[in-house]
Amino acid sequence: MSNWISKATGAFRGDDSSASVAFTLECECGQEHTGLRRQKWQRLSCRSCGGALFVLQRDPYPPPKELPEARPVRPEMLDETEVESRSTASAPRKSTRTTPTPRKPSIPAPEVPAVSSPRQGSGRTFRLVMLGVVALGVLMVAVIVRGQRNEAARRLLQSASNEIEVSLANAQWIEARNKLREAVAAAERLGQQDEQAARYHQLLRETTALSDLLSVPLTDILEEADKIDDPELPRKWADLFQARYRDRWAFIEGRAIPRPVPDETPEIQETREWLVELPLTVGRKLRRVELIVQSSSLDKVCGAEPRDVIMAIPLDRVEQSPDGKVWRVFAVPNETVLWSDRRTYEGMGYLPEESLGAAQRLDEQRKSLGLGGE
Repeated sequence: MSNWISKATGAFRGDDSSASVAFTLECECGQEHTGLRRQKWQRLSCRSCGGALFVLQRDPYPPPKELPEARPVRPEMLDETEVESRSTASAPRKSTRTTPTPRKPSIPAPEVPAVSSPRQGSGRTFRLVMLGVVALGVLMVAVIVRGQRNEAARRLLQSASNEIEVSLANAQWIEARNKLREAVAAAERLGQQDEQAARYHQLLRETTALSDLLSVPLTDILEEADKIDDPELPRKWADLFQARYRDRWAFIEGRAIPRPVPDETPEIQETREWLVELPLTVGRKLRRVELIVQSSSLDKVCGAEPRDVIMAIPLDRVEQSPDGKVWRVFAVPNETVLWSDRRTYEGMGYLPEESLGAAQRLDEQRKSLGLGGE
């Protein structure tokens, strides 16, 4: 117990075996002195000027531990709560009650109209001028092309008349049909609606029918249908007719009678159906034959009265009446051609003297269609 003070003092002094501590002193004359510190202070004399130098003893306490270097904290590394707490801690504490500061109304900045530079304005004007020039050029080209096509159509109409007459006189129906098709297209291009244009339209329809006539008489077709003795006659005959005869043309001469319709109105009159009874019977049961036609041309020629007509019809269908006593031949609606020309009439196989006998009726139909006389 007697030496506890010396032990405590030794503990504060530290370990004597610790590393020596060097010193460096510089005299007023500039001479530098080095050495080791001791447990007691030292008094030295300068080797150059003889001046006195004082050296402190060695520190009895152990050196402090080195602390880690503090890293600076950037504001973005702190969240809003920490920033607010730090700013609150650093700022002097004030009263908790704060008076709200009235907000000043925000005044919008006046809009400054955009002023285009002279260069921009001139560029826009140049583009508009160029667009106008291009549009004018396109218009001029269109006018020139249209004029050239119209002139070609006029020349075609001038030369077509003689060529059509030659083809009709030589009974070249297909060639005449092609020439008439070109003439009709030229007349439509020029907007002609005169008597000559109407005549070209009519002759085109007649030569078209001549070019696609039935290869067998209509009576042979009906005899073929009548011989099919099968409960499925309607279906079988419809398939056969569709494949062989539909849209083919048949030449008909007979008396057209308007079919009675209840409560006639102008709309119904425009789609009036006409009945043409043919003077023949078909098959062992001697079934009669009726032709059902819907045509505005018949309305023009016949009005509302029965009348003898010469015409060609494209076949639409052939079927029996519900009682099975009549074969009904239906024409394609509004495609019937009322005949008007003696040359195309003779093209059906009639002799000139026969066409002479039908000339009056053909002339009447031609006038009713607005084509004038020969």
